[in-house]
Amino acid sequence: MSDPADFARRIAPDQPYSPTLRRSLAHSSVVLATNIETKDLLERAGASRVGLFLDCGVDGRSAPPAPRVAGERLTLLWAGRLEPQKGLAIALRAMAASKYPDRSLLVAGSGTGQAEMEGLAQSLGLGSRVQFLGRVPHETMQALFQSCDALVFTSLRDSFGSVVLEAMSNGLPVIALNHQGIRAFVPDDAALKVSVNSPQQAISDLADAFDVLGSNPQLKQSMSKAALSFVEKQTWKRRAESMNKLYADAINGTASETSEPGVFNGGRQDSICC
Repeated sequence: MSDPADFARRIAPDQPYSPTLRRSLAHSSVVLATNIETKDLLERAGASRVGLFLDCGVDGRSAPPAPRVAGERLTLLWAGRLEPQKGLAIALRAMAASKYPDRSLLVAGSGTGQAEMEGLAQSLGLGSRVQFLGRVPHETMQALFQSCDALVFTSLRDSFGSVVLEAMSNGLPVIALNHQGIRAFVPDDAALKVSVNSPQQAISDLADAFDVLGSNPQLKQSMSKAALSFVEKQTWKRRAESMNKLYADAINGTASETSEPGVFNGGRQDSICC
């Protein structure tokens, strides 16, 4: 479930933690969550052992992008559906607040909010600094990743976002809001994470992150290496192996370690809840 509050409403519409939810947790040996917010909710509902499990992966690591020439214009990429919960408006306002006019943003995606976002970019005076590419076919996304310097991820309601791993597999650092799956899984040395306290604070801090990355080529290079190192362990093959092991441990009633960071195995009953 992408949003912890929505998760709570769906499984317990009339009270914070329904009897059905509590019974499910009581009879589960392993409970998995895709972000810390949901993990905390499940623990408050009575789960004694909750692990974090990333629910997406990549086929493998791609070639890192070519080194950028010193002083070259910083090109940021935002990719996703143009809908309010994806938070593109935050990224656009951060671009407008950036101290440097040589930052540019490519927007890959389409959706019901495209006209509104194009209008917002125009009203902010961003002009040629923002380019709306529309829907980009999956087979050409890698070339787009390779042409950019970092991914901007501003989703307000996502368990993680597969585009994050896809970008990191191409060596892109991530500039993102520090909540949900980004907070739980993406290593700090591969991302500039912005606290989510208020819209204005998030916009201001995102603008600062754009400026920091654009003015520090060495930082970008080190973050790129960290991103590639992280995704080497995030393949679908390893994800399937970890899940198979969780099921085997639950069935056998054994307690053992798993290769998936943050997951607790073994325990009390014979089922997995996620």
